[in-house]
Amino acid sequence: MKRILLSVMMAVMAAGLAGQAAAQEYEQPEMYWVYREFVKPGMLQEYEAAAKDMIAMLESAGDAAASIRYVGIAGSQHTYSYAIPIEGFSGIDEAWESWGAVVQMVGEEKWAAVETRSSEAVDHGESYVLALREDLSYMPEKTALTAERPFRAYDFWFAIPNKTKEFESVAKEFVSMYRAKGIDHAWRIYEAVTGGDLPMYLLVETAMDQADYYAKQKKIAEMTGEDGMRLYQKALKSARRVEQQWGVVRLDLSFPPPEAASTKD
Repeated sequence: MKRILLSVMMAVMAAGLAGQAAAQEYEQPEMYWVYREFVKPGMLQEYEAAAKDMIAMLESAGDAAASIRYVGIAGSQHTYSYAIPIEGFSGIDEAWESWGAVVQMVGEEKWAAVETRSSEAVDHGESYVLALREDLSYMPEKTALTAERPFRAYDFWFAIPNKTKEFESVAKEFVSMYRAKGIDHAWRIYEAVTGGDLPMYLLVETAMDQADYYAKQKKIAEMTGEDGMRLYQKALKSARRVEQQWGVVRLDLSFPPPEAASTKD
């Protein structure tokens, strides 16, 4: 509990500083605090058992946990990510109080025992705050979570510091090209406002599963042809590196379990 709360507050404090500058250009963007844990490969079962026990304690806490919510995503590289929606940072104090109230209700020793089990299974963790860039996204309203599309493809674009404008310009060119060609496949781009390796942008795509995702990518490549390849190569000119990962939304590791189409990426 202390580990999670400390990470949240450090991320929010940093995001508050970065957000002041961002707010001048982008009006109240949709934001998420993301905490990602890299689990030891031999302790995946122990980790998930502890995560589910923690959810059970949150459920038993009733109204005390009313302001606590997160979506769990199991990903490649044995990672588990938790996306926590942030609405202008105004609900942070309430969430802090809610975590404390939950611990008091279920008992500090009981809570600490579950958190210790979880911590023992984790090699290391990282956190960052993401702000949705609707101006760089394509049909972002279509990326809502549904039971039929739990798969997530992630492209982490670590931009060259003095070439973020170039990256954003190419993203907008992709939006225009997709619209012109009538491509019915949505994607979202988030900008990281905190983290240890900025500037960074995260591109998120959804699908039913990996096979569905790659089938769509093949179709899109055929539709965009040389224009798509040209723009992709242009985007790479502004990147320090690109990391491609994937994940699957786990309703059983989310709190409260989101209903179909109720939670975005």
